[in-house]
Amino acid sequence: MISFSVNPVQKVLDRFKSDDDDVSKPTWCRVIHLLNEMDVIRGTDIIEQRFEEVYYRMKLEIPENLEVEGYNLI
Repeated sequence: MISFSVNPVQKVLDRFKSDDDDVSKPTWCRVIHLLNEMDVIRGTDIIEQRFEEVYYRMKLEIPENLEVEGYNLI
């Protein structure tokens, strides 16, 4: 069941922003593609290992805290 009270894609995309800029549209598209391709988000669960792989493929440093508000990191 899809929950409309929380938007997992936006909350996850926010994780790829830096404090001083927004994520560019091509970056968002790539992140969304990888999230879908790797089945990172399952309902209210985020698969931690797959989430880390998205960071790796995007050539970004993996943050120490991967928690996303409203979602279980498994």
